[in-house]
Amino acid sequence: MKSESKQCVVPVGLVEEGILLPVMESPWPEYEPFALAPVSVSVRVSREANRLQLLYRVSAPELRRMCTAHNQDVHADSCVEVFLRNPRDEEYVNFEFSATGYIKVGRGESRANRILYAPETIDESIDYEVRILSNSLHDDTDGTGGCEWTARISIDLTVFGLMPPGHMDILPYLEANFQACGDGLERPYFLVWNPIDTPKPDFHRPEFFGRLVFSPTISS
Repeated sequence: MKSESKQCVVPVGLVEEGILLPVMESPWPEYEPFALAPVSVSVRVSREANRLQLLYRVSAPELRRMCTAHNQDVHADSCVEVFLRNPRDEEYVNFEFSATGYIKVGRGESRANRILYAPETIDESIDYEVRILSNSLHDDTDGTGGCEWTARISIDLTVFGLMPPGHMDILPYLEANFQACGDGLERPYFLVWNPIDTPKPDFHRPEFFGRLVFSPTISS
């Protein structure tokens, strides 16, 4: 049964001053990470003009970084994601960010038949910086290791058809969900901001998106 969707007001300004959201819903008990070792994920969200700005912080027992190019299997690495949809559109855009610094971006109405954006478009339209704050060679099941990393992201919403150029003020909100995962980890986890009610992990479910409500632009 679908629960009431979450929503938040996204402020204008630096991402460090953005609203802080926990990405800590764990809808699939068989992948519950907390019994073995703590996993903690949060994201700060803000906007500047036509750009959505995100700052993720991840603490986990493992770090996997295998991607070597855009549009590879980012979800198998230590990964954070955001899925966005303009409420006037049937299609949504999935942005997936590996701890390697590589990105996967696709568009479509569902998981099937997604169209991937060209690497050149990704490079020109998304600013992405990864910082590895700590990374032990040991896992964290006994408290002796683990990793912590951040992902700073800035997405040009106009390029991906999520807002019309120069008209953020007439776009009241975007439908969205934030996720963190690592399918290829020794102990995979699947965390989300807005709960998803499906039998198995599936982030490609726009019916479970929450809302990012945009506050008015402050005139200078």
